[in-house]
Amino acid sequence: MLQDYPFVLNIAGFDPSAGAGILADIKTCEQIGVYGLGILTCNTLQTEHQFHKLDWMPMQQIATAIDTMCRQYPIEAVKIGVVKDMFQLEAIIQNVRTHLPNTFIIWDPILRATTGANFFQKDSLSEKVLVDLDLITPNYHEITAFLARGEDIESGCKRIAKSCALLLKGGHHPTAPGLDQLFYRSKVWKYPPHTTLLTYPKHGSGCVLSAAIAAYIAQGYDVGEACGRAKGYTADFLASNHTLLGNHYVQ
Repeated sequence: MLQDYPFVLNIAGFDPSAGAGILADIKTCEQIGVYGLGILTCNTLQTEHQFHKLDWMPMQQIATAIDTMCRQYPIEAVKIGVVKDMFQLEAIIQNVRTHLPNTFIIWDPILRATTGANFFQKDSLSEKVLVDLDLITPNYHEITAFLARGEDIESGCKRIAKSCALLLKGGHHPTAPGLDQLFYRSKVWKYPPHTTLLTYPKHGSGCVLSAAIAAYIAQGYDVGEACGRAKGYTADFLASNHTLLGNHYVQ
């Protein structure tokens, strides 16, 4: 075992284009300098342009994999990506917490793929699971699923942050694209876009960001610093080329 190498457990879907999902997570972890482990929640057939097919993994298979990985490796952070519904999410978290009661867990609430496929069953969404998470990373479209009727985004984020930290990604910000905001411990940290880089839309950018945060958390950075560093890594990924599939570079 790599004794001095932090381990991050990524629990997410398989994307054969390697732009998103568990392959993107593992590449991100590797470049940042941590060892990425992987457990599949689903198997997809997709490219960066089109979504074709989705098959969910049985929860028992996921649970067995979590048990095996957690018993073998000293995991410092866990990143959860696409899940079928709130029931599967709760089961995954409970299985992780059984082995790792204090390990940092991030959930990237992927409700819909950039290629158009719907993943998460939004009618199952419940905030009670948030108290067992440390950070969620919704974008401006995804955050609306967490809001109460008539609640504005800022008020909703502050309310949710009482349960767990929330990084509101700014890629779809209506007036300030690229402005990310971290709601954490009654404060708001703002991360402006990198104005010196020419960036392009990328398949899997949300996966890269959340995996990067987990990697920096595993290296010992606090939440605010990890989010800032992860934003920088993701900006380089977005600027890597003009296509929808980004390149990862050694930092």
